[in-house]
Parts: sequence; structure tokens; C-alpha cells
Amino acid sequence: MGDELRLPIAADVDVVEARQQGRALAAVAGFSSGEQTVIAAAISEIARNILMYAKKGEIILSLVQNGDRQGVAVVAIDQGPGIPDIGRAMQYGYSTSHGVGAGLPGAKRLMDEFDLQSTPGQGTTVTMKKWRHLKIHTAFATLPLPGQAESGDLCLIKRVGKGTLIAVVDGLGHGQEAASAAHAAVGSLDRYSRESLVDLVRRCHEALVGLRGVVLGLAYLDPQAATMTWLGVGNVGGILLRADLGNRPSRITLVASAGFIGAEQAHPTTRSVPLALGDTVILFSDGIKDGFAESLMLSNTPQEIADFVITRHVKGNDDALVLVARYAR
Repeated sequence: MGDELRLPIAADVDVVEARQQGRALAAVAGFSSGEQTVIAAAISEIARNILMYAKKGEIILSLVQNGDRQGVAVVAIDQGPGIPDIGRAMQYGYSTSHGVGAGLPGAKRLMDEFDLQSTPGQGTTVTMKKWRHLKIHTAFATLPLPGQAESGDLCLIKRVGKGTLIAVVDGLGHGQEAASAAHAAVGSLDRYSRESLVDLVRRCHEALVGLRGVVLGLAYLDPQAATMTWLGVGNVGGILLRADLGNRPSRITLVASAGFIGAEQAHPTTRSVPLALGDTVILFSDGIKDGFAESLMLSNTPQEIADFVITRHVKGNDDALVLVARYAR
């Protein structure tokens, strides 16, 4: 993932620079402030180890990814005297320089992965990695129209590939016929979930022959690529709220295509936007009042946000549903 950053280590100032660059890269990867400090401390340990025993060497920093994990890799290389007894060198308290011996074992304790290769007379290579798991946390809340036994508003939350597909489907009108149309659409989305969002709209159209139409909002959140692709057809709502208000724009609204699915074939367009750690995506049916975003506390969990919206911002004259997804570790 991306380019390597190669940093020479030959003086104390280089150790400081490597530590600062490691912290900055960890921030880019989405690690918390505390985790950034841990990564920087591990870099400090192995960089000082280079100075102490090899006099000079190199630190290589890079972002890495494996499955649903993203992290920072640190490689320290020197052409020093090498380590004749690796097992002993990795014991706490052991140091040929009569120091505290925190260097290599201390770095290993701070990181998730640690590998040490050394050949006496040729040098040493240390490879370390720190991982964070990327996830999409989701929740929803729904409320049928008062007096109705079944809601025509349904949702889908499904892990697809490396990301998560979310959908809010609103059957036209309310009652049993609206619910039947919504169930048919959600069933189609579930069955063909690996297809593109535009193709999923076509699949829904085919599934609604002879039934009422639906309006819907669809989004695919990819935590590895840190992106979201979404679309809407009809009077459904969608909003992306940035966790970092300095990330402009701090709010992005879903622009849905006019019409509904089940009459004429809809031709919506998708939009892809970058995601940052903590960003919150909300899809909602037209039974929810507009303007609720100003009253939300993004420090709340997705379920707390969904429950708040369904309790405080329902119109009361239609079925209502709100789905909340958050890009988190």
C-alpha cells in the first residue's frame, strides 16, 4: 500500500526523525493517539539499537494491509557486527553494552508482529508490524405506521466481499402490499448482492413485476479501500457525517434519482466518496423528518443514534426506518 519511506540512521537526530515519521504514518493509517505513541516508541527502540551496535543503518516505514486489517510495517536494517545469540539478546535485561536491554525485547512487546534475522559479521534486519482491524459497525431502528401490523420499510445489512452492503427499501404506500414489495426488493438485493449497485437496481426492478414499486437507498462501504459508493432512487435520504470536522466538506448528502423502482427502468448514478475513521453514514426512509443531523451526538454508538432518530424525528404519518453505519476499528 503506497510507497516506502526510507530513513537513514546515523545520529540521535535521525532517531527523533524516524520516531516522528512513524507517528505521522500511524496517524494516516487511522491509529489512535495512544497507538501512535506505542509505534513511535518501538521505532525509537530499534533505531537506538542500530546506533548502539552498528553505528549506522536504515529504517523503512510503510503501510500494509492483510484481509480486513491495515497497519504499519517497520523494517530496520544494518550492516553491523550482527547478533551471535538471538535468544539471549531477546531476554529482558540482557545487553552487551550493559544497558537495560529494553531495545529489541521492548520493541517486540509493543508491536503485534516481530521478526529478527541476524548473521554475525554481516548485520541485522528487524521487521515489525502493528495492525488495526477495520470494520463497519451497523444498526437500525424501524417503526410501522400507527395502526399497521407490518412496515413497508425494510433494510439489508450484508457483508459482501471485503466490505458491507447496506440498503433502505421503502415500499410505496404502507400496509401489506407495501411490505410485500419491500420484501421482494430486499430478497433480490440479498440474492444478487455481489453485483454492482446499478445492477442491483435493475434486479429489483425485475423482482417487482406485478407488485407495488419501491424507493431505495444503497451503499457499499469498503473499509480496506476507505471508500463508500452509494446511490438512491426516489424519496429516500442519505447523509455522511465526518468524524473530523476539519475534513471538508464535513457533511455529504445523498442525491437520489427521481422516480421509483418497479414502473419504468430506473437509471441512477453512483457516487464514490472517501471514508475516514469514525465517519458515520445514515440512510433513512421518508417517514423520518429532515434536519435531524444537527441534533446528533456522533460520540454515541450507531444503535444509540438509530434509536434517537426513530424516537425524536418520526413524522408519524408513514412507516419509518433509519440505518446507521460507522467506519471504525
